[in-house]
Amino acid sequence: MVLVLVAGCASNPGIVPAGGDVLMLARSGYGLGESQANVSAKIHKEAADHCAAMGRTMEVVFTDSKPGWPGHFPEAELRFRCIGK
Repeated sequence: MVLVLVAGCASNPGIVPAGGDVLMLARSGYGLGESQANVSAKIHKEAADHCAAMGRTMEVVFTDSKPGWPGHFPEAELRFRCIGK
């Protein structure tokens, strides 16, 4: 018997427009040590850094996350806008 492990690779396109002035960022965690909370924290930081680079602050419009389970990595999605300080 041959056991083959296949790991799916998801593309993370970075920050993309989501309509109007709203931007979206989504990520999947990779590896056994990646938690749902960790993936969510990473995208919130990336979005905040993106807005800060423009001299603005991040405003969350929508957020969602899903835990990982055998065969699936944790996922997180953030929709946000950059607003003036």
